[in-house]
Amino acid sequence: MHFGQSGLGRASCTTDLRFPAFLDNHYGDNPHEQVLVNRVDAKRNAPALDDKLVLRPLIGLMHGRPPLEIEQFVVQEIEKHRRLRDEAVRLEAMLETTAHDVDQHNEIDRAFVTAMIAVHAQQTVVSTLLDILGYVPEMPKSKSH
Repeated sequence: MHFGQSGLGRASCTTDLRFPAFLDNHYGDNPHEQVLVNRVDAKRNAPALDDKLVLRPLIGLMHGRPPLEIEQFVVQEIEKHRRLRDEAVRLEAMLETTAHDVDQHNEIDRAFVTAMIAVHAQQTVVSTLLDILGYVPEMPKSKSH
C-alpha cells in the first residue's frame, strides 16, 4: 500500500486490489480436483500485504463510477462503521454491569460478539472502498451522540 497526497490535498492510499494469494485455489495432479491452499501455512509465508482481505464484488460495483459518487459511498459506510462501533462499545460497557446476573451477562456477551462481527465486517467494506477511491475523503461534521 502506498500513501501520499492526491491532487486535492487529501491523504491518498493505493494498493494492489488483486485477489490475495493465500485464498487462491490450487490444483493437484488431477486437473479436475481443486485443492484449497492451507491458509495458515500460506499466511505464515506471505508478505503482510497479501493478508489484506479485499471484497472483490465492491471493485466491480464501483467500476466506472465517478470519484465523487464513490466518495459518497465511502462516507456513508464510514458513518455506518461508527454506529456499529458505538453499539459494540455500549454492549461492552453493559457486560461490566451485568456480571452479577449470569443469564443476562451471557445474553449481552452474545450480542457483543455479534456486534463485533458486524464491526469487523464493516471495516473490511470501508477498507476496500478506501482502496478503490485512493484517498480518505473529508468527513462531514459528526452529529452529537
